[in-house]
Amino acid sequence: MSARVEERLLNLTIALLETTRPLTKEEIFDQVEGYSQGDDEAISRKFERDKKDLRDMGITIQSTGGGNKAKAKKKPRGEDGEDDWDSSGGGKESTIKEGYRILAQDYYLPEMDLTAEESRIVALATSIIAEPLITDGVKHALTKLRAVGDQGVADVPSYMVAEVTTDGPNFDVLHDAIATRTCVEFTYNDTPRKVHGWKITQRSGFSYLLGYDTTAGQRTYKISRIQGSVTKVGEAGAYDPVSPKAISDLAASLEGPEPTHSVRVALKEFTAGHLRRRGEIVEGQAPQGYELVEIRYGRLDEIVSALCEVGPHALVMEPGEVRDGVLQQLHAIAGGCHE
Repeated sequence: MSARVEERLLNLTIALLETTRPLTKEEIFDQVEGYSQGDDEAISRKFERDKKDLRDMGITIQSTGGGNKAKAKKKPRGEDGEDDWDSSGGGKESTIKEGYRILAQDYYLPEMDLTAEESRIVALATSIIAEPLITDGVKHALTKLRAVGDQGVADVPSYMVAEVTTDGPNFDVLHDAIATRTCVEFTYNDTPRKVHGWKITQRSGFSYLLGYDTTAGQRTYKISRIQGSVTKVGEAGAYDPVSPKAISDLAASLEGPEPTHSVRVALKEFTAGHLRRRGEIVEGQAPQGYELVEIRYGRLDEIVSALCEVGPHALVMEPGEVRDGVLQQLHAIAGGCHE
């Protein structure tokens, strides 16, 4: 869902909530921003899509009227000298236009008294997923929260966000295959694989597929290293669900060795959140705008890769072994870019 559509849905929701009477289509198109472009038919189609989207979110839109006709009967002149009309029957025939509104009792959350900390937690939770597969669901929930008004969702500093990446289009296929227990085929390390997918998990900012390779047994695959596209093969329900323990044991194989070394890194303020969460701020000299953080690690290649990922936001202070490893890897990357 684009930001423009999301904004229009939010404007429509607020308009239908705040009105004291049902609004006709014409009134909605005139009052709600986002319905001014296009001919009448195109605008009506857009409105119908928006109504469906809101209802899919669980928002109840009440409609009244809609072509019903009633007879209006003329009564004797009132004291003001004007004709009075009675719709109980007889007399002139009038058309009741269809109107729309959202009733507060059908929409608003129960009384909420979020503390600043609780509001920040809500914002943090909704900011974790940043990919199309799940973002729409998060945005639908936020649409309801934001329209409430007083209980605004607090902003979260970017360095606090533990963003979950989905490593390209293959993530969607794998996610659906796991949900339906459908086998998948793909190429990994130049070798064709046929896998029963169990779960997708995250480690150090990367997504991994856990599953059973029909040739090699239980395996983990870094999704970003899959070559080409993932293809679903066969019918849904092709294999039985596995126990949570089996999945947990396989996930444990992704954990690195126990940290036995430490590195002191100057991290630029408000950046490199995943590295900050691994370490702690310590006393010592650091360039202006940077903080000195000590990070423990178990494998040299792993910490070198993690530091290279954040580029100039991380300056290795000590030990020299890690600094040399980072420089070597960065030189190799730069050399590859010039080839």
